[in-house]
Amino acid sequence: MSSALASPSTLAPIAPWSDDYLTGDWLIDSQHQNLFRLVNQLHASIHQGIPHPGVKPQLEELLRCTLEHFTMEEDRMAAQNYPHLESHCKRHGALVERIQLALRKVMEDETVIPVDVSQCLSEWMIHHIKGEDQRMIEFFRAHNSEGPIAH
Repeated sequence: MSSALASPSTLAPIAPWSDDYLTGDWLIDSQHQNLFRLVNQLHASIHQGIPHPGVKPQLEELLRCTLEHFTMEEDRMAAQNYPHLESHCKRHGALVERIQLALRKVMEDETVIPVDVSQCLSEWMIHHIKGEDQRMIEFFRAHNSEGPIAH
């Protein structure tokens, strides 16, 4: 890869959305799509060399939306007595910690936000959605999903 920064028009998203990530739950799917959009924006900003003051609000928005999404999922899992709630919440906590660490680095004005931050977030989301979240949705469907699956 060239050492030159990619322009916004030539940089491919690090986390392209795919219908393979759809769970069939309208709210969860729309929140997932928004998280993908935010990670892609962050990735583009990092590649464009946007200064920390420009990246900080993006990380804050990503953290806010992530926490909102995880709270909603965890509330649904608790309401449905989801048997994997504890392990699912631990995985959520790991991503929140990763975003908070990146935000702390920005606030401490570290000179570089590594591209691997967006790569890590992208890989985590894809793995989590295709594994943990799909398993959660299957449980909801099998155990009377009166509310968790919105159309």
